[in-house]
Order: sequence, then structure tokens, then C-alpha cells
Amino acid sequence: MAITRTFSPFLTFFQTDAPVIPFLAKDLTELMKGLLRRFVKKEVLKDISPLQLVRLDVSDKQSWVNLKEVNVGLGAESLLKELQKQKKIGELTVLEFRNDCVKVMCTIIQKVQDKSPLKYPVVRQVACLDPSMMISDPDWCKNSMTKLVQRSRYRMHLDQQKKMKVTDDQAKKRKALEDDIEDLKKKKRILVLQIKDADQLAEEAEGKAGTLMAHLITKSNTEEAI
Repeated sequence: MAITRTFSPFLTFFQTDAPVIPFLAKDLTELMKGLLRRFVKKEVLKDISPLQLVRLDVSDKQSWVNLKEVNVGLGAESLLKELQKQKKIGELTVLEFRNDCVKVMCTIIQKVQDKSPLKYPVVRQVACLDPSMMISDPDWCKNSMTKLVQRSRYRMHLDQQKKMKVTDDQAKKRKALEDDIEDLKKKKRILVLQIKDADQLAEEAEGKAGTLMAHLITKSNTEEAI
């Protein structure tokens, strides 16, 4: 329940069409830190950057606090103490429960790290539009805004180059297609001429054959008459 209460406000706030992206990096960083403070040593999290937070190896047991110091929530702590007081569970069971809680929190953090937008520079840099950041660290905001503008210009340059390449490729394809069409037209003209010549030769051959046949018939008739 404690972990659910940690995530619920974040999910509620960011599931909106409102322009809340400038607050994403800061709030997501605090969300992850809030969960990590339950089982990770303070010195590990001290001055940790959002990018370092995403790359943090939470499975490293050297960075964990003692199992007795793991924060499993007030409700769970109260219940554990009550069960121990009633002699229903021992110290070993409590430690195993705390260890299981750490494993669950590690898995949750690793899932968040894997899908975290904090990995992308633009998400971290757009925090410069957060009014609280403008007041607390104006130099960082100016530097981040400069990087955002440079990134935007570079992206526009890449898009322009891509469009030019597409246009050039289309022109080449069009030229190749036009050449193919012209080649087909030439072949068609040649084929038409060849067919015409063939028809003419056939007519000439047919005419000669008819004349020869008439001559033979006349000769045969003459011989019969004799």
C-alpha cells in the first residue's frame, strides 16, 4: 500500500493533456529516490543525478542498508511488531520478509529504469522550462535551453537532408522510369516496322506464288488439249 501511495500521485498528475513535460524529470527523479530511500544507503543517493539514477545498479547488495533498517511502511512495521510480540513469528521470518520486500522494490525500480524517459537528454533538459528551476538554477536553465535549441536545429537539418535525399531518389527513379519508357517506345517502333516489312514480304511471296500457280494451270490445260 505504501508503494502504491508513492506512485499514485505521479500517475494522476502526468496522465493529462496539460503541458506538464517540464516537470517530468524532477518528479520522476523524486519518485525513484523516494522508493530507493527505503532500502539504499543515503551516501549512494547523495547528489545523484537523474542519469546516474537510471544507471544505478539496485541489485548490488553493497548499496543496500541493513535488512533491519529497510523501510517496509508503517502498517507493515506495526504488524510485524505485533506478530513478534505475540510470538507468532521470529526474527528470521521478519528478516526474510524484509529481504523479499527489497527484492520486490528492486524489481519495480529496474522496470522504471528500463522504461524511464530520464535516459533521454531532451527530457532532462526540458526541465529548464520549470519555473522553480529557473529561479533556483538560472545558469543551468540557460545552458539546457541552448542545448535544446541546438538539438532542434540539428534535427531540422537532418529532416531537410532526408527530404533532399528523398527528392533526389525520386528524381533518379523518375529519370530511370522515363528512360525505360523511351526504350520501350523505340522497341515498339522497331517492332512495328519489322511487322510491316514482314507483311509486305508475305504479300509479295503470295503474289509470286499465285502467278506461278496460274502459269502451271495454263500449261497443263494446253497439254491436255494437244
